[in-house]
Amino acid sequence: MWRSQSVLLVVVACLSGCVLTPELPQIQTILDQQSAVTVESMGVPYVLACAAGGLAANARDYLDLRILESDRMGKRVYLMSLVAFSTVDRHGAANLTADNLGTVRLQLGKKQVELVALPDSDDAHGLSERVFARRNGQVRAAEYSVSPDLIREIAAVPVAEFAIDVGTGEDLRYDPWIPAADGLKAMAERLPRNAH
Repeated sequence: MWRSQSVLLVVVACLSGCVLTPELPQIQTILDQQSAVTVESMGVPYVLACAAGGLAANARDYLDLRILESDRMGKRVYLMSLVAFSTVDRHGAANLTADNLGTVRLQLGKKQVELVALPDSDDAHGLSERVFARRNGQVRAAEYSVSPDLIREIAAVPVAEFAIDVGTGEDLRYDPWIPAADGLKAMAERLPRNAH
């Protein structure tokens, strides 16, 4: 009797765990309460990683990439949001990604596209605050203006041929770590073809 009750409790616990952890949507919609801007974005970030082996064995720094569309009374703006974060405690050592996140180069197969971050004071997206919650270990966040065509290119490139170089050299190359390719493709598929 005791054994069957234990098995039943384990089954119930497993099932309730499934119920309590719903799958995140590929695309999420948010209404900015202060500016009345509607934002659609990837529900789950596309995570890229860069080895930080000089600090600790198997240490990495990460980038969260999300594509978002800001709609202010029909005027749409498309942005790529990058959030740099690390699980490494540097004990005062500099984080080069935080210092160099202003300029990035997207590696799309053999093609390279350079993007410059929007100024922190730029309100082109019309938002009163950042869309995404702050990450543990977050060191810097930046947004980049992108076109629908570029978003489609990013979504179409194979995971193995995509990378992001941060700064002017190639020392800070971020490769896909947890690629949320489905969310990226879902954002690309819903974009209008004639938008700029």
